[in-house]
Amino acid sequence: MDAHLYWCSQRFSAAPLTALTVLLILVRAHTFPYIVAESRHAKFVYLVCQMLYGDPGMIPSGWESTLPIPVSPAVLPTSPLAAPHLHTQQLHVAADFLQAVEEGIDANRLQDMDSFCRGFETVIFHAVHNASARMDVQHKSFATMCSLAVVLSEIAGVPRSSLHPRVRAAYALDRDGPGSVTRNREADSPLSRPRLTLAYLQHLARVRNCNGPRCTQTVFEDGRPFPVCARCKTVRYCGPECQKRDWSSAELEHRHKDICPLLRRLLCTAEIGMDDEQWTAAFDRALDIEAQLKLYLWAVDGPLFSEETKQRMKQNMKRAEEFILVNY
Repeated sequence: MDAHLYWCSQRFSAAPLTALTVLLILVRAHTFPYIVAESRHAKFVYLVCQMLYGDPGMIPSGWESTLPIPVSPAVLPTSPLAAPHLHTQQLHVAADFLQAVEEGIDANRLQDMDSFCRGFETVIFHAVHNASARMDVQHKSFATMCSLAVVLSEIAGVPRSSLHPRVRAAYALDRDGPGSVTRNREADSPLSRPRLTLAYLQHLARVRNCNGPRCTQTVFEDGRPFPVCARCKTVRYCGPECQKRDWSSAELEHRHKDICPLLRRLLCTAEIGMDDEQWTAAFDRALDIEAQLKLYLWAVDGPLFSEETKQRMKQNMKRAEEFILVNY
């Protein structure tokens, strides 16, 4: 991996980052910790941001003057990667890398991207925002780039009204403008009941580990795919003992015995490949409010969030429930 990072840092071609993206997809458990290790993290961020701008010789916007330049030597204008016809290619390669960080196999969607951006949120915001304004809207990573730009804009202190029109349009930030139908604000939140449930189901589809209580087995240790629940087809188990404990253990707050029928009811009409509007509509049709809350709390208690965040989300949910009881 050190040799691979060396070739990425030479910036003679976009191919080394493409190869790294493939490694991240195939063997994330070994590759991702290497990328975000303190001794290498800044170098990867610097290289990816340069490629998002399509300029391997620039200092990325927002890079603090107090920070050392982590990559040397400087890229000469005669470098192959500096050629104008390669600007778009390297932008797309860097965007694909970020999409693999967020959505690749075995990715913890929220935590992994947070780990990659931590400490460099403003630098990465400027790079992805600039790239979103220039890249092909049909490119598979365009939506990921726009979403990341919106999320990081809050940390960078940039108001949403200042974001590029393409980013605003992709993220539906202007939907409630004149002449449009105002939508439910809670449903539009990234942490709404339907969206969080969808995010957790997508996480379960990507991450190849056992979902049994307190089990840490992964396919990397066992060397074989884990079977899924025969009923809901969403959760995996390394063996019948983990499945039995998850199904009916009195110690569990969310027994699969209670969650499984709700998932089956939901997935009869909804598919995890739906867009947000389709998923939210199907979610509301399939489940009453009590069932929605059960799935929401099940998703909150999954591995997507830190314990502190989980407690804060549950407190917000409790306040919302109290508001509903008082007013309705």
